[in-house]
Amino acid sequence: MEVTWRFLTNVQHTYDREKKLVEKYDVSSTGTGGGGGEYPLQDGFGWTNGVTLKMLDLICPQKKTV
Repeated sequence: MEVTWRFLTNVQHTYDREKKLVEKYDVSSTGTGGGGGEYPLQDGFGWTNGVTLKMLDLICPQKKTV
């Protein structure tokens, strides 16, 4: 759970500062996007956005209705 909280905290801090989600996050520091790889950091990213939503659902499940 610690990595989940660190990741979500980083997503929130980065969003508060930049007003966008980015592709990668560095959980060893807060409020910064990740780096490395073969191309520059991208705005938004399907996998990262999906993982963020799943982690939020795991720690703050919403009441499901039909």
